[in-house]
Amino acid sequence: SRPQKVQLRAVLKQLLEHLLRNGLGARLDDGRTFSFIGGLAEGTETVVVHALWLLLPGSAAVLAWAWAGVVGVSALQRVVVGRRLLAGVR
Repeated sequence: SRPQKVQLRAVLKQLLEHLLRNGLGARLDDGRTFSFIGGLAEGTETVVVHALWLLLPGSAAVLAWAWAGVVGVSALQRVVVGRRLLAGVR
């Protein structure tokens, strides 16, 4: 429905603003042997989306498309950060 789409857009806007404010990833110079590059779609966000699917089954399709977009942005973000790190640019 229309109000759910408007609310979903507001949430996605907040997530993207958070991403822009906090940069494209974490620094990996903390001495760990293996590190994951941070992304927009991580554990907490995944749990929230799955909970929303259970609470709002009528909006499952809209949520799925929005979540697919967030995961796509996150994947692109990690590729960009990974390339920068491998190129030595921070």
